[in-house]
Amino acid sequence: MQDEDLFIEFQRKLLSKAGILIHKNEKWPLILANFSSAEIENLVVSLDTNVERWGKVFEILNVSETYFYRDPKQLNGIFHTILPHHWKSKSNAHISIWSAGCSKGEEAYSLAILTEILKQTFHLNFTFSILGTDIQSSSIDYAKEGVYSTYSVRAGLPLDFKSFLHTDETEVRVSQKIKNKVNFQVGNLLDHAPGQFDLIFCRNVLIYLDEDSKQKVIRRLASALKEGGILVLGHSEFLGVLPTSLTSHSISNSTSYLLKSQQTPKKEAIVTKKSYPPIRTESSEGKRSLLQTERDSVLNFETNSNLLESARMAKELGNFDKMASFLKQALYENPKEMEAYYELANYYWEIQDRQTARKYQSQARIVFKNEPGLVDILKKERNWSPLWDEFLSEEL
Repeated sequence: MQDEDLFIEFQRKLLSKAGILIHKNEKWPLILANFSSAEIENLVVSLDTNVERWGKVFEILNVSETYFYRDPKQLNGIFHTILPHHWKSKSNAHISIWSAGCSKGEEAYSLAILTEILKQTFHLNFTFSILGTDIQSSSIDYAKEGVYSTYSVRAGLPLDFKSFLHTDETEVRVSQKIKNKVNFQVGNLLDHAPGQFDLIFCRNVLIYLDEDSKQKVIRRLASALKEGGILVLGHSEFLGVLPTSLTSHSISNSTSYLLKSQQTPKKEAIVTKKSYPPIRTESSEGKRSLLQTERDSVLNFETNSNLLESARMAKELGNFDKMASFLKQALYENPKEMEAYYELANYYWEIQDRQTARKYQSQARIVFKNEPGLVDILKKERNWSPLWDEFLSEEL
């Protein structure tokens, strides 16, 4: 089989098997460096055999980068603001938690520790168990040991964690009490979910998948949630169109999450997001002066929860990476936010990332195809820009 044909067949097989899309100038050289042509052909033509070889493929293509208490702002928002109220009625119940795409296990163990602390702090009476899954068998084997280098606690830990992690100069060991709460198994997110869960964390996993696979995974995660269950994703992960069973909620100055039910957490924990007018290109000296004097607070998410306004200000300051970050978070909280689609498509087009620009245009089209009345609503509320008509109709 010729090299080009071999790549195309491998790309197709990998996409169907794991939802991972690779391009020839990116990961393909790594595959060629680790496998012979004959081995690659065997992977392509075999029917999901060679488990160890596929495991090596996933290990090469994925980045197993995680650590204990990763993204504390998000974890604190969920465990300090939402769950104490949400699980107050769970007396004598059993709570099931899924760490999907758990890598080497630090996230799953962190969730177990946080849940144990939550129980003690708020005097809640329930039992719980946590399942960690990952597509890489080597990561799962590592996670089961519960022994890590001190680099896995590089973010710093709350004092309460010290009761559950035994640390010396060279390593960190998870206490047996916490290990007893966590099980690990190999799992592919494109397969059927391994059960029904009250809480699912799936952070920084979707970034490896193509758009169709992302949608499939989101639907599977939604189906795996119990009524009233909560799904937590990474901040920068782009969702597209949400399943109708999920609604997006924001915790002020903290994070967002997806809820499966008609129940609503305490209103004071929710920031209601509104539609905003298009980004204006004109500026005044007064506004420019204000931006300069408030630069630090404007670009600090802790002091500014209005994501679209933060994106506008970051754009005017020329901080385009920060602008893109705010816009992606806005889409995470509201997948119908046309301004975010429009600005992100323009941004990626300008930096020559045409594929990503087209992705955002395509997702915007899907939103309005599925909700034809949304344009009329936005126009009626004067939150529609004529530029968006052109954006939706013309091919990038």
